[in-house]
Amino acid sequence: MFIVNTVLVIALQVPLSRGTHDLRRAGNVTAVAGVLMALGCVLYGASAGIPVLGAVVLLIAASVLHALSEVLSQAGAWGLSYELADARRPGAYQGMYSMAFALASMVGPLIITWTAISLGLLGWFLLAAMFLLAAAGVTIIAHRAARAG
Repeated sequence: MFIVNTVLVIALQVPLSRGTHDLRRAGNVTAVAGVLMALGCVLYGASAGIPVLGAVVLLIAASVLHALSEVLSQAGAWGLSYELADARRPGAYQGMYSMAFALASMVGPLIITWTAISLGLLGWFLLAAMFLLAAAGVTIIAHRAARAG
């Protein structure tokens, strides 16, 4: 799974990030990333308690969706982080963006422990819902900003 992730990220990060300097495109890319991650969460959860071959297939499929989601979400996030920044104070905006990312990195393991590890399949569904809601929120913000700008 690690090799699949690495190969996909290396091969796809440039082509999948093309055009994300456009707010609508960045929002749409983020929406697709949310759907792919949600589907990956369902597959991760479904891999528990089934025969090994089936689990391996589901885990590899989930890791492909996860990798694609990661590449797309980062492409959208980078595009939005630059395009939404106030031209007079881009450093302040980038600082907040980085701080929010660091906060998510600290809280993320707690959320995954509470959901996927503690609650099993239900937890994976909760994670999927969180990813969908977050992606929808970012997409709405991006489209509103594009209309306003």
